Amino acid sequence: RPQNYSIMQDIPWQHRPLIKRRHRKVVRERRVPPLGEVIEPLDEEGVRAAARELRDSGVQSIAICLLFSYIDPGHEDRARELVLEEYPDAFVTTSSSVAPQFREFERFTQAAMNAFIVNSRRQGCRPICTSWDHTAAWQPRAWFRKSL
Repeated sequence: RPQNYSIMQDIPWQHRPLIKRRHRKVVRERRVPPLGEVIEPLDEEGVRAAARELRDSGVQSIAICLLFSYIDPGHEDRARELVLEEYPDAFVTTSSSVAPQFREFERFTQAAMNAFIVNSRRQGCRPICTSWDHTAAWQPRAWFRKSL
């Protein structure tokens, strides 16, 4: 109990993060509650640069998680569009589409899990899906979604 709030305590899951630190990118944007007013607009060039870095490092699936996107998902949606322009082969998910709730740890974790699971399912299904009729496009939907 004495280490409850210590940053020096050993927490088991810190050794197995969902997303490695080198693959976490930060872009500038700022909304504030309760209405989600934009204090600082989304840094679109920063999003593009982060997408290029992730593409060049071999990342196949991207989770976009912005702090107050549960209020207004506009910045996350725009960031998703920009990432897909730079890296069309990536699977991109947003935290507001998976779990639009105000607890960022839970929302970010669910978005990361969604990115991992859907991309894994998509990669595993690719040989089957390509053998189907060519008009049937492989469009994964939310395989992992929180019930609201």
